[in-house]
Amino acid sequence: LLNIEQQLTQTELANNRLFISLLSIIVILLAFFGFRSYHTQKQLKALSEFDPLTGIYNRGHFTHLAKTALAYAKNTQQDLCVVMFDLDYFKSINDSYGHACGDWALKEVVKTIQAVTRQEDIFARIGGEEFCIILPNCDLPSSVIVVEQYRRVLTEIDSIGSGQQYSISASFGITDVVNSGYQLEQLLADADTAMYKSKEQGRNRATLFNTF
Repeated sequence: LLNIEQQLTQTELANNRLFISLLSIIVILLAFFGFRSYHTQKQLKALSEFDPLTGIYNRGHFTHLAKTALAYAKNTQQDLCVVMFDLDYFKSINDSYGHACGDWALKEVVKTIQAVTRQEDIFARIGGEEFCIILPNCDLPSSVIVVEQYRRVLTEIDSIGSGQQYSISASFGITDVVNSGYQLEQLLADADTAMYKSKEQGRNRATLFNTF
């Protein structure tokens, strides 16, 4: 009876150790798959919200944020401006020096503009070399000062970091909710019209939508 009791005790201890080992393995696996799922969700969220090349908002997420900002501006009767800009002669940079130089220029433009934007501004890449910035609580006279700073800092970029020497500039178009209303599509269309007016007038300049 003592031998049987000892065997049963040893068997019970072995079963307990096996149970603890299995439980530990399950906990480790759950933690691993949980972390993997979190990492995957984080990657998917980044892909759905940010431009993979420049790291700023992509057009889809920009649209969501912009409409939220516009609704808030309308409810609180605050000023809001929309700025669109397009890099001048960007195609010639790609054609002359390759897409690696073009990508470098896009990233450098974004880094340069980010250095002079406010935390509440909404900055997005909405096309190949086309960008948009929402300026909440900013009226047209103030936006002109802001955009002139954008224009100036872009012309000061030294492209030697890309391995080639070329100039960088942009044409800007500006509108606000007073002139274009609170519908994002209309604001973008009017800012785009003003931007192309800047290109027609010689590039590397800013045009207000209500001045023509």
